[in-house]
Amino acid sequence: MNTPWFYRLRRALASAALAVGAPLWASGWTAEQLVDEALAANPGAEALRQSVEAARWQVEPAGALDDPIFSYALAPASLGADDLDPGHIVGIAQPIPWPGKRATRREAARASVDVADAELTQLQLELAQAARVAHARLRVLESALAINLAQQRVLRDLQETATGVYRTGDGSQHAVLRAASRVAQRKREALDWAAQRVAVRARINALRNRPVTGSVPAPAAWQALPPLPVWSVLQASGREANPELTMLQARSRAARLDRELAELAYRPDLRLTANYLGTLPREENRAQIGIALNLPFGRAKRDAAAAGADAAVARLQSLHADRAAGLAADLLEHRAADQAAQTTQVLHRDELIPLARQTLDAAIADYASGRGDIDAVMDAEEALLSARLGLEQARARQFSQRAQIARITGGSLDKQLFSESTP
Repeated sequence: MNTPWFYRLRRALASAALAVGAPLWASGWTAEQLVDEALAANPGAEALRQSVEAARWQVEPAGALDDPIFSYALAPASLGADDLDPGHIVGIAQPIPWPGKRATRREAARASVDVADAELTQLQLELAQAARVAHARLRVLESALAINLAQQRVLRDLQETATGVYRTGDGSQHAVLRAASRVAQRKREALDWAAQRVAVRARINALRNRPVTGSVPAPAAWQALPPLPVWSVLQASGREANPELTMLQARSRAARLDRELAELAYRPDLRLTANYLGTLPREENRAQIGIALNLPFGRAKRDAAAAGADAAVARLQSLHADRAAGLAADLLEHRAADQAAQTTQVLHRDELIPLARQTLDAAIADYASGRGDIDAVMDAEEALLSARLGLEQARARQFSQRAQIARITGGSLDKQLFSESTP
């Protein structure tokens, strides 16, 4: 039964297996290029950058003296009276806060800058994560489509071979129909993959702040990721560089400064005054200087402010501890998932794919010799290509886990996480 049909089929299957195993793109658009575009184009990030600048402009004014106060008073009855000099008083006053209030207000403004800066960093990290995950998804879809098309070619060759064998009387119609059905199934799957690719491209263009229907460059081929840093390095980076924790620390510092201002509110503020009284008969006696201060007798309002600040400090410290524990748990989970995805890649590359290829070769040989059937050949080919698709999906899962780890560690380990090397 070793006819030219079978030799043609075997060559086609071998050629397809080799083609699917090769990288789809020698070079292309990398995930980090997408990250750079997303960070530069996102309108939300630009708005937060402006907010940070606005907060910085508030630092020095927060510790500055209040504006001087000018006053003028007039005695209307003195106007037009021949026996009275015009009655008026001109004055100026300069408020001077109690020592420590201005410095504390300035530090509170600096804490607001840190909060705004942490919010910007958090948004940038979320954008970077979304860009990396979307890019990984695009790579999987492009690979899946290439694998699917290779499989369609093989199945069409198999269908043609089965048809030729059937016409010679050595084969069955079942083999022809089985191959045709599998080709139609792969076409439907390709349509699903293509629809998902449209959606992912739209998401990527949204991240780039471009029309969702615009073109997207072809992604670069997968490359091997470097080993993860040791757990102590990951944990320290997550604790020290995570913007959520930085933001909570800044808000906690701001709350403590509010508590200090509440304490300083019990201290009186001064007011230096200078007046000129036009009603006095002697010119040399008309100038006056003085001092005034408020009497902070109303303790209820100040006590309430102090109690509110104390509650805010305690709440923010509790939130910081809780969030730090949660992020450490998340980091450990993503680390384990990263390692599992790496192990899965090795399993597919070193075991599942070679075994599937050997099974396919054996099925072809059996079919060519008349000992096997077409179902075994198709199943073996599907197993091989499914193993290759599983490898692509494992690569995407690992890359997505790296994106999560990069967000948690505040971007401080990006070069160690994403410095892709040749496989």
